[in-house]
Amino acid sequence: MTCGIARLCPDEKVASSILALALTLGIAWANAIASGPAEWRERLNHGIELQKAGDLKTAQREFEASVELARKSSDDLPALGTALDYLSGFYDDIGEPGKAELTLDKSLAAWKKALGPDNIAIARVVQRMAALYIEKGEAERVGSLNLPYWIARLQAESPRSMELLRILEASASLESISHHFAQALELHRQAAAVIEALGGDDSDRAVELNDLGVVYLRSGNNENAIASLTRSLDLWSNSARDEGTFVMISQNLAEALTRASAIRKPKRFCILRCLSRSVPTVRRARGWPPF
Repeated sequence: MTCGIARLCPDEKVASSILALALTLGIAWANAIASGPAEWRERLNHGIELQKAGDLKTAQREFEASVELARKSSDDLPALGTALDYLSGFYDDIGEPGKAELTLDKSLAAWKKALGPDNIAIARVVQRMAALYIEKGEAERVGSLNLPYWIARLQAESPRSMELLRILEASASLESISHHFAQALELHRQAAAVIEALGGDDSDRAVELNDLGVVYLRSGNNENAIASLTRSLDLWSNSARDEGTFVMISQNLAEALTRASAIRKPKRFCILRCLSRSVPTVRRARGWPPF
């Protein structure tokens, strides 16, 4: 599934996209998995295992079957909501944000019916919807989700939560895209504080520093962008996570170096320079032999 990380885009150079947005299971979700029909649970778990193994075609069938089995149990709305959550995340992972949004709409309806529209647990679906809107380039739709309301609720009732972190990140991306840089920087400051309160790992800090670096890029503060993105790349390299995010952070850093360079070297040169500096670190972190 996908968490917020901003990246460069050809049309805007410093556009925003959401990657690796993880659905963190809360009490209602955990109860749904624990109490749902046995076959529904089995198909869902099988789908998760198949997706991890790379068998996406079979995984999709299992996720869809899980939804249908949960739907047959009309009294078990948390089970249906959970199955839809995972199916939506799967669609987003395979690059079908349209299907992901339609499925997440159904999930939101199920959870609102099960828990009530103002239940604090609804925030986790709201933050995923915000991320999808931004990923699809439809940031203007985020306003309908009333993120400030959910931020205030979470800060009062669940200040040390992944839900608050993800909504802060989505809000910061929206403000950055809208060129409200002071607001974006303040939201990133709050997000960084939540990461520390949660005891987040280097990958969490790397994503936050990358997104902060993109705010600096958009605002023309290239030196701060380089500092944030360099630190982000170091942290991500040490965390030995997925290479796609590593390359994305490298591209952002390449853009910052290009903009700050008096010689205005070609971007491709800067990208290669970033990669040449960082790939050895990644290989060491993952236990790969040197070239």
